[in-house]
Amino acid sequence: MLVAVTAQQVRMARHPPVQTMHDLISRHITTVIEHHDWTTIFFQNEGELSKERQRLIRGRKRAYNQILEDVYEEGVRAGAFRPIPPHIAVNGILGMCNSVFVWYDELRAIKPEQVAGYFLSLLEHGYSLPGAGERG
Repeated sequence: MLVAVTAQQVRMARHPPVQTMHDLISRHITTVIEHHDWTTIFFQNEGELSKERQRLIRGRKRAYNQILEDVYEEGVRAGAFRPIPPHIAVNGILGMCNSVFVWYDELRAIKPEQVAGYFLSLLEHGYSLPGAGERG
């Protein structure tokens, strides 16, 4: 899994949790987009693999998720991330990131880095503007 190797490299850089999570998410999204054909086949046909291969993939996914969960938990302890159970937070983030393969069309003018930037903005700042609750 391409993202797993990248995640280990990002993790070894030992940046603060906010920067590490930012880098992990950005690289995840750009990998999903840049390898769109492979990602589509992977997500749509994963169930067609042999039981042995499915176990192997599940193990790799768990290891990858654990990297993100560890970073999220560090961020919570540092007071940088909301105190949401890491498993829930990471699965929500990855669900958002992985959905890109469904709707992204490489022929569009938007670049993978721009998609990553938009997603990161939503994830890091939410979709509401400060004070939006008072306006509507």
